Amino acid sequence: MIRQTVVVPFEEGMHIRPANDLVQITAKFQSDIQFEREDEAADGKSVMEIMLLGAEHGNEILVTVDGEDEQAAMDAVKNFFQSKDGQT
Repeated sequence: MIRQTVVVPFEEGMHIRPANDLVQITAKFQSDIQFEREDEAADGKSVMEIMLLGAEHGNEILVTVDGEDEQAAMDAVKNFFQSKDGQT
């Protein structure tokens, strides 16, 4: 299991477009991926759950990845959040 914190770089926060783009990335991995903000948790492969976190620009999100391809999955998630436009 790997846990790391990422920061939301998008001016509009985690709205539908970046949430959908993120799920397209996470769906490629077998590992379980979870995002947490404050006391809320979301399945990293669910657009709706990610949006319901209400993450705004500059918010920190704790990412937990657990599974056989966890390092590759975490790297992909980190790369997504490190790009200003969400494109990797």
